[in-house]
Formats: sequence, C-alpha cells, structure tokens
Amino acid sequence: MAENLYLLECKKGVGGEFSKRLQMDGEPTFIRLATAQPLSNYGFPAGADGWALGVSSDGVIVGSDVVAEVPHMLVPWQNIVYVADGTALAKAQDAKG
Repeated sequence: MAENLYLLECKKGVGGEFSKRLQMDGEPTFIRLATAQPLSNYGFPAGADGWALGVSSDGVIVGSDVVAEVPHMLVPWQNIVYVADGTALAKAQDAKG
C-alpha cells in the first residue's frame, strides 16, 4: 500500500502535543503525516500550505493558520499510517530553495 505523504507546519502550541506523542525532548515545528487515503485540497487556494492545527483523541486537525478561507479538516487516526517529526525535512527543503 502506498502512503500519501504531507509535510505540515505546526500551529504555535501544537508542537507540544506531537512532542509528547513522539517522545521528543523539543517541539517539532513541522510534522510528516502519512495517510492511507489522500486528503482533499478543496478550499486551499494556490500557494497555501497545510498546517497541523491540533491533535485530539479522534485524530489530527489540519487546515491553515494563515489563510482563513482554508477549511479545517479532521484526519481520523484510522486514516493515519504514521506521524513523524518533519522539522529537519522542512529545513532541508528550505535550504534547497
């Protein structure tokens, strides 16, 4: 089965929730989210980046922390293959420009 991979910036304060779940010392600023089924980009204007807005017992809430028009979406744990720290990957991609 092929995963659908996403690199999401963490809303301020949300990194702590992922830090606990991933048993990290520091808070990630980005997470890597892999899902079994692809996520819809409906409502995302061109150039809008996805954000991890929250974590609950039901799953991960995604959307945008900077573009108000982007709808919030709950990605249930049943659709999540894995969650990982994405901070190093985001820095590497940013360095490539």
